[in-house]
Amino acid sequence: MDAAAAQALLKGACLQQASPADKIMQATERAGYLDIAGLNLQFDRGHLAVFNPLRLLCDSGVALSLQALIGCRVTSVSLSEDDLELLFDDRLLLRISLRDEDYTGPEAAVFYAPPDTGCVNAAPLMVF
Repeated sequence: MDAAAAQALLKGACLQQASPADKIMQATERAGYLDIAGLNLQFDRGHLAVFNPLRLLCDSGVALSLQALIGCRVTSVSLSEDDLELLFDDRLLLRISLRDEDYTGPEAAVFYAPPDTGCVNAAPLMVF
């Protein structure tokens, strides 16, 4: 399946759980954003495993945490050469780096769709 199909499946998805990709997640909070290394995101429409660095940003200036994303819906998905961006509830932005220098393995992120979408179970729908 192509990037457009993966983006369409993610748009409108509700985040149910966010957990570290490894046992130890590196998270650095700064004014207005949170930098994170490695994350698993469980949506009602699939699972996104993120291996590259990512940043959580908020336009309202509130304290950021991954828990703030739980229950939020993806309102926009954009893919560029350098980033995959997921906008949650039009206010929280999750920016995943796709830059060559940020790769920690063969892929930046992998999206798995649930079986009811017609995709093969446990096979990645989209590798970024």
